[in-house]
Amino acid sequence: MASLSFFVGIIGNVISLLVFASPIKTFWKIVKKKSTESYKGVPYITTLMSTSLWTFYGVMKPGGLLVATVNGAGAALQFIYVSLYLIYAPKDKKNRGV
Repeated sequence: MASLSFFVGIIGNVISLLVFASPIKTFWKIVKKKSTESYKGVPYITTLMSTSLWTFYGVMKPGGLLVATVNGAGAALQFIYVSLYLIYAPKDKKNRGV
């Protein structure tokens, strides 16, 4: 039988995935309007870097499956968000963001 910490980890992963998915509505608006308007790209770039590092940590750590999976999914979503931001951002924001 799986331990209590594993079940708590699963619940934490579900909550984390919901947090990573929360900007979907924002990016749906960006794609529909074909403009980033006043949105900043820094939070998405920062989260991409964070989730990438946590994914690496989870892969390297023995027993880090839960850490690697949730942050890998988060990194994939953040990569999509950053890509969409760069596609629809004005040129001056692209230069500052990159």
